[in-house]
Amino acid sequence: MPHTTLDRVEDIMSEVQKEQKAEQEVRAKEKASSEVVDDDFMIKQEEPVEVMDRSPDSVYSTVGASVKYQVFVRRQHRDMESWRRAQGSRIPPDIVYSTATLPTLKKEEIEKLNRVRPSTFAEASQISGVAPQSLFMYITM
Repeated sequence: MPHTTLDRVEDIMSEVQKEQKAEQEVRAKEKASSEVVDDDFMIKQEEPVEVMDRSPDSVYSTVGASVKYQVFVRRQHRDMESWRRAQGSRIPPDIVYSTATLPTLKKEEIEKLNRVRPSTFAEASQISGVAPQSLFMYITM
């Protein structure tokens, strides 16, 4: 149901609960009028159906944001999982750090990578001034 809103879901739930409560009241009245109760016997009563209150505005905001951004959050989770798996991946020792071979890296990042010459992506991600997002593109290649 692509265009279902929390407001509509709550309306339906409220209607169903009101119907259940009305049915319960009718059953209770029918039961009370058809049974004779003596002092030694107690009639077990059903738990009353409660009609839920409306959700606070903060719930609407949270649900709305969750629905809107779920695609981005899922992608971020996949990217982070790829990043975690790649941390132990080795970087070839003969790699040439230059703007020609790694065009998306900044000049400062290239200078630092040339100076340190990390052997794994985990080491490279620990270098101050080298952004993990810069390295991520090369992990996925």
